[in-house]
Amino acid sequence: MKNFLKGDFFKVFLALFFIVSGVWVLNFVSAGSLISSAVSAFVSPIQQIANTVSHLATQSLKKKENEESYKKQISELKEEVRNLRTIVADYYDTKRENVQFLKFYNIKKQDRSLEFKVAAIEGKDPTDMFGGFFINKGSNSGITKNSTVMTESGIVGRISEVAPNNSKVVTIFSPDFKASAIDSNSGDGGIVSGNARLYKENLVGMFYIPAQNNIKKDDIVVTTGLGRVYPKNMPIGKVKELKQNDFDSSFCAVIEPFCNLNNITEVFVVTNFSGRER
Repeated sequence: MKNFLKGDFFKVFLALFFIVSGVWVLNFVSAGSLISSAVSAFVSPIQQIANTVSHLATQSLKKKENEESYKKQISELKEEVRNLRTIVADYYDTKRENVQFLKFYNIKKQDRSLEFKVAAIEGKDPTDMFGGFFINKGSNSGITKNSTVMTESGIVGRISEVAPNNSKVVTIFSPDFKASAIDSNSGDGGIVSGNARLYKENLVGMFYIPAQNNIKKDDIVVTTGLGRVYPKNMPIGKVKELKQNDFDSSFCAVIEPFCNLNNITEVFVVTNFSGRER
């Protein structure tokens, strides 16, 4: 509005207003006179111009008001879009948390003493040739060295190094991973660990199995809980084949782990369980 009052358009309108006003006074004073008629004839086009200017000025003001109204509406709509985006983001976060809680519940059913922390995988460990990786939780979250790392499918590995806000995981495919395990069907036990040859095929081995055993293909192998490092009855994988060890009279079961390192983005870290080593 201030720009309009200072503009040339308004000045012309003001000049025409005074001219028309003067003519109106002259007509009032000298009504019917010849001069009045002449002036009226001269001024009539100016009056029309003045009316047009007035109309244009009114339209300009309305247009400016409409522009302000549109700007306000656009601003309000943008704010609504931002709010809706926040709501959608919260919805997906809640949905993801619900999925996590469901997975947690299914594992918890096996051992109600289990306590977990959910952690995201930050990246692979370039110095580990057996698929080691880093997670975004550490000692500040109650995670300690040798804590069990797993998914809803089974054991993934263990924590090997801990920092305040992240940790390093040694996977089940590494020779540094060792867990006492048992065939859940036959009851025959051994030690599950990895090696370079088996890792190439995404497999691990259960070693030191007695020669007299009843292990069969597709049997499920779980942890025993011995050593108090890994919780009892946590699934590891299924038997793919059984063969005699090349170095002694014991047998080795080749196991296909339930975990798939290529498909996981989050893991559960077991922070506590009944009988855990302190």
